[in-house]
Amino acid sequence: MIGCWGPLGRLVASIALTGGLTLTVSSAGAAAASPGRPALVAYLGAQRIPLGTVASYHCHDRDYPVIRCFLTAADRAAEEAAPDARSGSGAVVASPAALIGPYVRWYRDANDSGPSFEAYVYEADLASIGWDNQISSFQPLNGGHPLWWAGANRTGTQWDWGTAPMATLGAANDQISSADKG
Repeated sequence: MIGCWGPLGRLVASIALTGGLTLTVSSAGAAAASPGRPALVAYLGAQRIPLGTVASYHCHDRDYPVIRCFLTAADRAAEEAAPDARSGSGAVVASPAALIGPYVRWYRDANDSGPSFEAYVYEADLASIGWDNQISSFQPLNGGHPLWWAGANRTGTQWDWGTAPMATLGAANDQISSADKG
């Protein structure tokens, strides 16, 4: 086991597991194990929040593996449009995902209402961010063609509504567990 200090001065320990997996546990109580994907973290402003609460806010995964959340959709839009203050120069520091923009915005409630999430990257397991079986409507963005599955990691029933926005999902309402670009 290797121990080190991670972001925000929290103790982080990593254990190399068989099959190329790494288990990371921080003193903040987050744990994640997945091949080839870094551990997710979520923030509401500067405050780290539990991943399971992401579906209670207006969030995006542009800075993957960091999920940024806001109290309103307008606050999220303003942050996405603003220069990145973390660069120190006022210049925009774009992640690879930010260069292409989000492909979909989904909502917890029908008719594009309630908490929402803008996805820039493949979300293999919506349960990991509190969105499993929570999606009731969506809007494709930037020419996106979202695909949806009933199971994590693109398993189970698949739904493909093309590039059309969906105010209600019919039989798929609150049944989605993974999302990707088509």
